[in-house]
Amino acid sequence: MKSLEWRVQRLEDIESIKKLIATAGRWFDRAEMTASAEDAAKFYDTLFTQNGIMEFPFGTWGPERSQVIEELVNFSKSVDWSLHHYTNQEVELDETLESAIYHAIEIIPIKIDGAATWIFVENETLLKKIEGEWKIEKYGIIDFKSVGNVDDKWPTFEKNPKSWMFAKL
Repeated sequence: MKSLEWRVQRLEDIESIKKLIATAGRWFDRAEMTASAEDAAKFYDTLFTQNGIMEFPFGTWGPERSQVIEELVNFSKSVDWSLHHYTNQEVELDETLESAIYHAIEIIPIKIDGAATWIFVENETLLKKIEGEWKIEKYGIIDFKSVGNVDDKWPTFEKNPKSWMFAKL
């Protein structure tokens, strides 16, 4: 059995990671609303490792800081607002408590290109503890679906072997 100190540190790290991801959601919302390079830079500099990336089913932003900022600003030009919500959160820490995987379902109401849209994503983010502080190494989206207010049905959800629904159960 692990020591009480290790177990308490693990719980504190889990809470720190969840807070970091909640902060990432607020930064996403702000950067997408403002489409500001300054906000995108603060988002990246505050939350990511030096070579942190963002990985989506449609491509990767980074590891160059300037690319992440440019891609976020360009994407945000079509966004009026968004509200990132994280649910079904799980954190897996390694034995050293120096790296972790954060997993959640993101539900994002967003007004994009003038249309009300719901985005559903499966988030798998890799984190590293650097000088006692958790940072995002890879903000990863392993599945992505959206439905707009003019759609008359929900999107099809295929069995995704990378989904924790299948990979972890």
